[in-house]
Amino acid sequence: SGMLGAHHGIDVGFLWGNYQAELYGSNPEVSNLSRSMQDAWLAFARTGDPSCQGSGQWPVHGERRETMMLREKCEVQEAPLEDERRIWDSAPDNVFKWGVA
Repeated sequence: SGMLGAHHGIDVGFLWGNYQAELYGSNPEVSNLSRSMQDAWLAFARTGDPSCQGSGQWPVHGERRETMMLREKCEVQEAPLEDERRIWDSAPDNVFKWGVA
């Protein structure tokens, strides 16, 4: 995958199939991930369900926090990155509102 890791906006190149090798890599897995993302977005636009052949069946995000992880091989995980999520949950609500000190 890319050299910079996951950062804001990294999905745009995969979604539009316009990714630069120096940021995203150039192996076949990069192309496969791009196609899986495109297929999921198109499936969601058509039906409201992003499940497709490229990524597989997307679960409903429920109590077990099932989440589709878009990677070289897409897979569903329960409560991924839970420690990081809890850090965000602990922040006061007004921290994320614009114009609130």
